[in-house]
Amino acid sequence: MDYFEKLNCDMTIRNMAEGTKTQYQSTISDLAKFYSGKDLAMLTEDEVQRYIYWQTQMNFASSYVCSKVSALRFFFEKTLKRDLRRFIIPCPKKDKSLPVLL
Repeated sequence: MDYFEKLNCDMTIRNMAEGTKTQYQSTISDLAKFYSGKDLAMLTEDEVQRYIYWQTQMNFASSYVCSKVSALRFFFEKTLKRDLRRFIIPCPKKDKSLPVLL
């Protein structure tokens, strides 16, 4: 069973929404493209953080990047059975903006 099939199976067992499944699969597909030719199970913490850094440098909103981080955490913890206490995947802080005064 390949990673995408196992990921889909794990999400179906947890009765995740179709939109969430699509977003998580898209994130893992993007990660696989970012590290083309590498086995996703062999990615190091630094490599995953480099992918997150690349996402933040693309000027995506922090909430969008956090949704990508959620997908990565699910994939590495549930699908690949990694211990996330030792494999840290950080989430960027929420963008802060000042209120508009009339």
